[in-house]
Amino acid sequence: MTATSTDDALGSTLMTLRGFQWVYGARQDPYALLLRAESDDPHELGRRVRANGALTWSSAEAWVTATHALAVRLLRDERLGLRKPPPTDSAPSWAMPTLDDVLPLDDVGLQLDRTDCERFGRSVAAALAAPRLEKAHTEITVRIDRLAAGLNGTFDLTSDYAVPVATMATSVLLGVPAAHQEEFARLCAGAATALDATLCPPRLDTARLLLDSIAGLRELLVSLPTGAGDDLLGELTRTEPDSVLPVALLHCAVGADLTATLIANTMCALLAEPGRWTAVATDPGLAAAAVRETLRFAPPVRLQRLVARTDLDLDGTAITAGSEVVVLLEAANRDPAAFADPDHFDPGREPAAEILWAHPAMPAGVVAETVRRHATVAVSALAAHLPTLRAAGEGYRRLRSPVTGSPLSRPVVA
Repeated sequence: MTATSTDDALGSTLMTLRGFQWVYGARQDPYALLLRAESDDPHELGRRVRANGALTWSSAEAWVTATHALAVRLLRDERLGLRKPPPTDSAPSWAMPTLDDVLPLDDVGLQLDRTDCERFGRSVAAALAAPRLEKAHTEITVRIDRLAAGLNGTFDLTSDYAVPVATMATSVLLGVPAAHQEEFARLCAGAATALDATLCPPRLDTARLLLDSIAGLRELLVSLPTGAGDDLLGELTRTEPDSVLPVALLHCAVGADLTATLIANTMCALLAEPGRWTAVATDPGLAAAAVRETLRFAPPVRLQRLVARTDLDLDGTAITAGSEVVVLLEAANRDPAAFADPDHFDPGREPAAEILWAHPAMPAGVVAETVRRHATVAVSALAAHLPTLRAAGEGYRRLRSPVTGSPLSRPVVA
């Protein structure tokens, strides 16, 4: 539908869908306010959802939970998938198209089957551990270290470091030739809104850029030589060739942005209180613990939409096939029934429950190990080179970003 839509038609539909979110939010529905992704405190909204019960119906037409125990069960429930069922013949002709209709994102793997996500994730984990990839890992580490060493004075943590690190690391991991890396970075930036666009209608220009960037990434990746490189795609070509393109696209459109977001979120948490950054700077080996705690405290994937594949019963609540069931991951990670003092950032915390952000059966699970690995190297490199780093002003986050809440700017001074 989108490929043949005029700008007027697509823009009008996106504006109408966005308007519905504002109407739902006007009723003070906490999930609808999360979808607005405006100035409301997402943590307070998560607490409000949890206070309403384990599973509540939102006026935004979804079942929602912020309770950790139920969140774990829902993410594991094979009766819940990612793909909306096709419309029935009985649907009225005047029915409003859904966001999935006007912005189909199948091309980047955001509606993969659970089994494919799990299979691809296992293949990626095995490939990352393969001896053939040691050279790529070393190159990524060296180049991240070089980027960190070149920073001084006042700079932007996101645009000057987190984003360049994420796109560079992804390009090296995928074996993108140097001649194409500038184009690759531009396309990754244009596709970075993919996850958020599954739940929040973007502006028309953002939507067109997203779709054009996804098409450009596909064209670029298909043109790359496969099978011979000592990189992720080369390893997957040898071991599981049908995973190569979907895994590559997920790393470009999802993994790179999640990596940049995780780097920025970790650094924001470490710089928020005196002593946190000093501890990591004294021992850069603590970077891994800081990243792990950030995955709980401020994960790069804050909520996960699921779709009921069939009619089902959840603890006495009847869920009809096709209904949306949304897990508020960040809010569940702050459930006091699962974590002690959950609103406190503590890198020394030994998690007493599962940290929720990228379930293996979800698309983010395919790139989870890559994201965690690159973010840890990036934070460690900053700790080694900039031990006196501190915040230099307020930052701001991407608009219409309910899923990732990605930082756009965070000024710091070395």
